[in-house]
Amino acid sequence: MHTFVRLDKLPSQPWARECASRMALLHAVDGGAEAFSAILKDGSLHTRHEFRRTSTKASEQKLDEPPARYFYAGRVFPQTVGSVVLVVSPSEDSSIDHAKASPFDTGGVLDGNSKLPWNTMPPHTQVGDVKDHTVEMNRFRRYLELHLSAFFDSEEHYWMSAPSSSIDGMDFCDEDDWRDWTFEVRCFCHIPVPKLLETIYVTLDVYTYLADRERAGEIDLPENLRIVDTPAQIAESDAMRACA
Repeated sequence: MHTFVRLDKLPSQPWARECASRMALLHAVDGGAEAFSAILKDGSLHTRHEFRRTSTKASEQKLDEPPARYFYAGRVFPQTVGSVVLVVSPSEDSSIDHAKASPFDTGGVLDGNSKLPWNTMPPHTQVGDVKDHTVEMNRFRRYLELHLSAFFDSEEHYWMSAPSSSIDGMDFCDEDDWRDWTFEVRCFCHIPVPKLLETIYVTLDVYTYLADRERAGEIDLPENLRIVDTPAQIAESDAMRACA
C-alpha cells in the first residue's frame, strides 16, 4: 500500500489544511544572472534557459515525461544555485495545471540518491513506485495537506525536522535530506515570467547585471524583484512565515 492510499484514510489537521493552502512553490534558476536575463527576454521559463543535469534528463526518460521545470513546496533545490529564486503563489496553481506532483524528489529515487526504500529496487519497480506516488496538479494541495497531517506536528516541523512518522516503512529520525519528504512539482508548460510570479529573489550582483541589461534596452526589470543576500534561505523563511 503506497503513501497516497494510506493518506486517504487519515484525518486532516486544521493547521495542515491552512499550511497547504498557503505554501508557495519555489524554483532556483540554475544558470544565475545570464540565465535569468534570457528568461526575461523570452518572457517565460523554458528548460532551454537553464543547465540541465544528465541525471535529470535520465530521470525524465525513465518516467517517459517531457523536460520539466522543477518547483518544490516551500523549499529551494538545489540550495547551492540560489542566486535567483522564483516564487509561485498558491493562487496561481491553475496557471500551471499542466504539471505533476510527487511527495519526494523523483530524481533522487531514480538515480539512487534517496533514502526511500525503492532506492535499491530494480529500475522498473522504481519507475512504478514514482508513478504510483504521482498526482496531477489539481490534486496536489489536497495531498500536501494530508501529507503534512500524517507526518509532521506543525508547519515549523516541516521546515526544521525530519518526519515524526515513518513513510512507506522508512524512518527518517536522523536524516536531514528533505528531498525525501517534500513535494516536488514538475511543470511541463512554459511558466510566464515575471507575470506568474509573486516574488523574484535575487542577489545584488544579479540585480546589477540585470540593471545593466535594462539600460542596454535588452530587458525590462520586473517590479516584483527583491534583492537579498541569500535568496534560497530568505525565500524558504518567507514561505514558512506565510504558512504560520
